[in-house]
Amino acid sequence: MKRTWVLGLAALCFSACGGSLGPSTAKVAESTVAVSATAPAGPDRSKAPAPGTARPFALPAEQRLTLPNGLEVVLIPRTGVPSLAMRLSIRAGRDASSDNVALAELTARLLRDGTRTQDATELAEFADRNGLAVDAGAEANRVLLAADGLTQNAEAMLSVLRVMAQEATFPQDRVEARKKEFEGELELQASEPDFHLQRLTYKVLFGSHPYAAVLPTAADIAKVDRKAIERFYKQNYGPKRARLVVVGQIPEGFEAQLRAALATWRSSASTWKPAEAPRIEVCNEAHVVLRPDSVQTNINWVGPGVRQADPDYFNTLLANQVLGGNAGARLFMNLRESKSYTYGAYSRLSQIYGGAWFTAFSNVRGPVTAGALTEFRNEFARMAEGTIEDKELAGAVDYLAGIFPIQIEENGPLADVVLRTLDQGLELDYLKSYRDRVRGVSRAQAETAARRNMSGTALSLIMVGTEEQTVANAQAQSSKVNIYDLDGKKVREEAGNLARLCTGR
Repeated sequence: MKRTWVLGLAALCFSACGGSLGPSTAKVAESTVAVSATAPAGPDRSKAPAPGTARPFALPAEQRLTLPNGLEVVLIPRTGVPSLAMRLSIRAGRDASSDNVALAELTARLLRDGTRTQDATELAEFADRNGLAVDAGAEANRVLLAADGLTQNAEAMLSVLRVMAQEATFPQDRVEARKKEFEGELELQASEPDFHLQRLTYKVLFGSHPYAAVLPTAADIAKVDRKAIERFYKQNYGPKRARLVVVGQIPEGFEAQLRAALATWRSSASTWKPAEAPRIEVCNEAHVVLRPDSVQTNINWVGPGVRQADPDYFNTLLANQVLGGNAGARLFMNLRESKSYTYGAYSRLSQIYGGAWFTAFSNVRGPVTAGALTEFRNEFARMAEGTIEDKELAGAVDYLAGIFPIQIEENGPLADVVLRTLDQGLELDYLKSYRDRVRGVSRAQAETAARRNMSGTALSLIMVGTEEQTVANAQAQSSKVNIYDLDGKKVREEAGNLARLCTGR
């Protein structure tokens, strides 16, 4: 979710003073620049530097309470900078409006555009006066409202969250403006190949499940009117399907402020009932979007992943790190460093409530598409062999354990991670034990997970590019090629060269 800063921008001025060497200092004696024969040698650049000492991390003890209206609240006290990050999650995401994916997003965008007591300008000025950063956006199965600011303005932060969650009025002129804005964004995004890759990826992974509807069309946006937005807001925005996480320096009397602001939130929205968990099942088919003017081919291999609650998750996480987790992993070192096909090649384990998937991806120069696909296959085959070197595993462990506290050292990112963890149905022990569990994965466990989950034999291949560079190459790597136009419409099929294989989870 993008962060929109709704506060006055302070002008930060950086100045530097300097001068030039005058004639008397411009000439430097040769003796002062001569290299000494005994000068110390520079670093040995043939060897990677050893990792530094990992930063300590301990998640502060949380405080939990449930307000009489059903709102769950999690407080994570932190000392230091007197600031707060507040995140309010409401189960009113795209899956709650799967018949029109634009509805949830438009509703979220309009939360800052007028309330019972303030119009859009007054609400923005209130945030500005109190130095607040405010945002709202829809995701697959939730809407996320965010407010960041100084601890002394905690009451103002709660006030902004309150009016967005229960007092939005959706003025007609703002509805039309937001629809036009959204249409413009989609038109711009549709000019990029990643737009088509993402849309098709979710369709392949989730089929008819609500999670497949990740991006609306202009027609979807046009169908949304003010009445539909008001109805969706009333039916889905309520404390019984919401969770608030607050991270930072909690002020004295905060619980009283919290209750005054949010305990009066009333709604007819019922308790959230999630859509049926998606079963991700793919076959080794290819799906190609023809984009005639592409100079590159966007490649995405996709298949079922391992959920974070699965006992095999951390084993698979380490295996994935070896395969494509960063710029030192196998895919990157092969496709970029060895073959110069691309700027980068990676793999990822992704999560959504009730489901998980695996992707391996890169954008390569069009003429090297065949070679890039072959090298992906080669790396999948190496994972299927299940041989991971000790230094690879050690590097993966050091990276994941080392970067974890860095990623959440600020209040906002920690609030996001805590909320996402809870919204995924996990407890905070997952975060508290994360580094220990990463460090506890043995080489044998990682190798077994690699063989089980990353052989690549039944992955679906998704590509965006020219017909010349994609279709024949897709046939060589799949059992069937499904071909689409830029509107996402399937236009034809071609037979592939491989026997059909399927996998699901």
